[in-house]
Amino acid sequence: MSELAATRLAEREEGVIKKLIKSGYYLNMSEFIREAVREKLEKMGETKIIMERKISKPEAKREILQYLGKRPTAYVSEISEELGIPLDIAFESARELMDEKKVGKANGFV
Repeated sequence: MSELAATRLAEREEGVIKKLIKSGYYLNMSEFIREAVREKLEKMGETKIIMERKISKPEAKREILQYLGKRPTAYVSEISEELGIPLDIAFESARELMDEKKVGKANGFV
């Protein structure tokens, strides 16, 4: 059995939906809401959800080096997203790796 989800709408929103129902676009409020939810879920399916994790800078540097061992070049933002490393830690780690001459633009970051 599906779960009932109650919500309050602004008067303006409710009024627009009621006009659509009266015009024959939808049978009732529930049909409109179900379709709106389906459309939103489909749209969210196109959106990538990025999960960040807690990670130390030394660990991030190690994982970044491993990542670059499999791919010769990458954007720091791409590495951050792929590995789940917070963007600030990824950039700090990338900067340190370049300062340490462990990677460079030719064999590391784009």
